[in-house]
Amino acid sequence: MHALRSPASLDWHGLGRRRFLRLLTTIGATAVAGSLVTACGNATSGPLRLLVLSPSQATTLAALAQAVVPSQPGFPNVAQAQVVQRLDEELWLSDSSIQDDLRAALGALEWMPLAYGHFTRFSRLATFEQQALIQRWMESRFDLVRAIATNLKLVAHFMYFGHPSTWGAIGYDGPFQKLQPILSEQRKAYAQRIAGGAQ
Repeated sequence: MHALRSPASLDWHGLGRRRFLRLLTTIGATAVAGSLVTACGNATSGPLRLLVLSPSQATTLAALAQAVVPSQPGFPNVAQAQVVQRLDEELWLSDSSIQDDLRAALGALEWMPLAYGHFTRFSRLATFEQQALIQRWMESRFDLVRAIATNLKLVAHFMYFGHPSTWGAIGYDGPFQKLQPILSEQRKAYAQRIAGGAQ
């Protein structure tokens, strides 16, 4: 097993995508030297039954989303807008390569603060620190860092503002025809599994 090098000693230019994600995962594992699985807790308003995301990935996603969505009165929080559950559903309906990339990006984002002068993971930081890091990463000279921060923020916004609980706050009165959506068989199957139906 190779010794873990200091982030400051690495050649960050040209660091391959997969190597970068593996590095961040290794840094995180070394930092805690214990259980990495964290219950969603308050970040997601109670435990969720998820089919793709792990509890620790759900915690990271919830923390990221809460840092980037509006916090003004009248806007729902991340749990009320079901950001984590809705992304888990979309991933369950997606190709395994998309699932792997999203999970890897969440894992990298959770541990990237260690390479930026913070001695804890992303979900443990104060909201203002999370917001500052996200902005810094979105302006990074490293393509992969920019891609992780920008795309995860975009995904969080997409899930949040696509939920009906946010529409009143942004002045959107819903689809023109006001018809209830018809769920596909795949979405019905997801709902059944989440409810504890057949696996």
